[in-house]
Amino acid sequence: MDLQCRRCHKPIAADGINIQQMIAKCQHCNAVFTFNNAEAQSETAAKAASERKQRGAIPIPARWQSRHEAGSLILTHRWFKPLYIFLVIFCVVWNGFLGIWYSLFLKGGIDAGPLSWIFLLLPLIHVALGIGITYFTIAGFLNTTSIIAERGQLTVKHRPLPWLHAGTISNLELDQLYCKETRQESRGQTYYRYKLCALLKTGRERVLISNMDSPDDALYLEAELEKFLGITDRAVAGEYKS
Repeated sequence: MDLQCRRCHKPIAADGINIQQMIAKCQHCNAVFTFNNAEAQSETAAKAASERKQRGAIPIPARWQSRHEAGSLILTHRWFKPLYIFLVIFCVVWNGFLGIWYSLFLKGGIDAGPLSWIFLLLPLIHVALGIGITYFTIAGFLNTTSIIAERGQLTVKHRPLPWLHAGTISNLELDQLYCKETRQESRGQTYYRYKLCALLKTGRERVLISNMDSPDDALYLEAELEKFLGITDRAVAGEYKS
């Protein structure tokens, strides 16, 4: 059952419903009214069902591979993409400059008397950034991410180099899987990134895979994993709407 206006009995649009405050506003007659948990759950389920019907079957994205092995579903993708070739050049230039700087300092080419230590410490933040970008670039050439769904648990692995969000979740802890969109601003341009998240039964959110370029990747993973694990899909506050 959809949520209907108390005054004109027309359906309430999704943007007129505030689940947190249990308040709805009708876009037809502008009536504002409260509703209860049962109505909210019915509306949420109806919205989720409608979205699933509109979404239909999601084809496997080009960067992912899927296989079944010994009763498990294994989804994998290799990190490499052309961006990492540019990052190699960036790392060579960035780290090369720092190498020249410290080489000159150690050989006495930079001498500021008693304040020489400042020239030693100032570039440290750039050194840390250079190490981080270099590690990220090497991981981009070598790493493969695997999501392994079994009847008892869901595991995320990044190999051969360790990375964020790896770990295991028991199926007894898992409530929902969903896609989230993040917005980033850089030099006047807006970029969108997507991540696959798990909602635990404690109410805590846990990120499984982040920094995906396309929502199709996250939506495909969500659909395949929920189907394999037998999780009934429902809407989650803050999830990406396709």
